[in-house]
Amino acid sequence: IIYNGSNRLIVEAINLDSKKTYYSNSTKDNEFIMELLPEGYYSLLSYEDKNPLGNKDYFSGLWEPYIPAAKFSNILDSVEVRARWDITGIVMEIKD
Repeated sequence: IIYNGSNRLIVEAINLDSKKTYYSNSTKDNEFIMELLPEGYYSLLSYEDKNPLGNKDYFSGLWEPYIPAAKFSNILDSVEVRARWDITGIVMEIKD
C-alpha cells in the first residue's frame, strides 16, 4: 500500500457472493497478507485505522467536533481468489 501517513492501515476483503468480510492489518512497511480466504471474487479496500470505538469499521468522520474521515483506497476491479494460490502484486495508493 502506498501511503505517507502515520496511521495503521486496515485492509478489507469482501466476498462478492456471500458478502462476508475479512480483515487484515498492514505491516510497518504498509504491506498486507490475507491468509486462508475462501475461493471467490473479492472487492478490496484499505483505509486508515481512525475509528475511535476501536473496531475495524471505516471511520467517516464527525462534524462536531470536526474530525476528518479516514483516507482510503480501493481496487476498482474484483480480485479472484483460488484455492492454494498466492496472489501478489496488488497495489493500492492512499493519497493525501
